[in-house]
Amino acid sequence: MNSFYEKYRPKKFRQFLGHKLIIRSLLNFFKKKNFPSSFIFYGKKGTGKSTLAILFAKSLNCKKSPLICNKCKFCKSFKHKIYDFKNIDSASNRSVEKITELFEDYLYKPIYLKYKVYILDECHALSKYSFNTLLNILENLPRYVKIIFITTEFSKIPETIISRCIKFNFQNIPIIEIYKFLKKVSDLENIKINRRSLLYISSISEGSMRDALNNLEFLFSIFGNKISNTNVINFYNKVNNNISYNIINLVLEKNKKGFILYSKYLLKFDFEEVLKKIIEDINEIIFIKESNILKLPSSIFKKEDLFKKFSVKIFYSLRRFFIKELVNFKYYLYKYYTFITIVLIVINKLEFLL
Repeated sequence: MNSFYEKYRPKKFRQFLGHKLIIRSLLNFFKKKNFPSSFIFYGKKGTGKSTLAILFAKSLNCKKSPLICNKCKFCKSFKHKIYDFKNIDSASNRSVEKITELFEDYLYKPIYLKYKVYILDECHALSKYSFNTLLNILENLPRYVKIIFITTEFSKIPETIISRCIKFNFQNIPIIEIYKFLKKVSDLENIKINRRSLLYISSISEGSMRDALNNLEFLFSIFGNKISNTNVINFYNKVNNNISYNIINLVLEKNKKGFILYSKYLLKFDFEEVLKKIIEDINEIIFIKESNILKLPSSIFKKEDLFKKFSVKIFYSLRRFFIKELVNFKYYLYKYYTFITIVLIVINKLEFLL
């Protein structure tokens, strides 16, 4: 049985989430019928670098190129180990001898496919001498050979290699994109999990779709198809939405006494994490107010009119202040009292902003 990540891996360009500019750039190569010989896909783990590299290799060879039919003999051949396509784990093949062996036949024309494609995953693990060998290869690449370097550590790639490649930076996938996809997967898998929990899983995955799907699957394996918000929070032992939203409520109500009483409940938490969660939830509020697409659940605010009462500019100001304090927070010695002071200052500032 495949994992969620394998099961829901994109099989076509249009199924790919995020990285629209990269997809558009790759498709433009097909329109011009002019393909660069080498690429570097770099960025954080779990953002789709390897998946897109395989899709691009398929699209180069598919009969319906640039579409991917997944039915022709070229597309089907990718399921098996074939002579013309090599997906290389660089960490296991980092020596110059291994690289020389893997590329010994690169000058020969492809037998099964239209293009020979070499994918070098985690290429930063290659030795200095391996890179020198690859540099030699890059300078003599035939038009029917394509090489895709994939790395999470771009700074470790030699400049001589970088200068000969088209570079694509895979940024973190936006939380809202991850949330929408997790919602789709949970519906397809008949997992009953609320919106808040899905947003929480999306946020702790920090821009990695693979981590998000793995987190959802892990929770599913433990709690079954009914996953409560309490299950999620207790399992990850992180600051939950209730805490941050309660603080935001108290700030908007300008309830200093209420906040001081509530702050005693926060003693067991990492206050830097609390600040990060407040900023994250203010971002969500800004998104909802700006988009007018999603409705904010009434559970977020104790008083529903608070959300309508304050303009989006207020939330931008709050976010700006909290971000400024977060930058310096690690240098403070008494974090509990510092956190209380920060929130009380925000409440005072709010009075002047209104």
